[in-house]
Amino acid sequence: MKLKAIIAYGAIAAIVVIVLDFVKFKYILRDINPEVYTLILAVFFITFGVYITRTFFLKKEERLNWKINPEHDPGLSKRELEVLHELVKGRSNNEIAEVLFISLPTVKTHISNIYSKLDVQRRTQAIQKAISMNLVNPTKV
Repeated sequence: MKLKAIIAYGAIAAIVVIVLDFVKFKYILRDINPEVYTLILAVFFITFGVYITRTFFLKKEERLNWKINPEHDPGLSKRELEVLHELVKGRSNNEIAEVLFISLPTVKTHISNIYSKLDVQRRTQAIQKAISMNLVNPTKV
């Protein structure tokens, strides 16, 4: 899947560059400096790259796919539930930060909040308690 996304991104980038060269981009915007052309292209490709990354690298099955049992809801936020789900998958703090597009200190804060709300002290305890409270479904991980 990643290779397809990279090839798609490269192909679209090449097509845009060819089209710009073909129509002689300078005839469309005559009064703009070449530096501005470069800036416009850079912004376009950065935006497109972020879109491609979010579209192809975040799998739908990695999103929340469980229902919280209302009787056992400890008051976790949506983001804390996402972090908890990644904990159940066995991901490290760094991996969680990459997958959820958040910083490492933010992950640590969420984990600390999860421990507090679940009244546990360790990652394994949090996972066991989350499974026993039906906060996560380990079979869908």
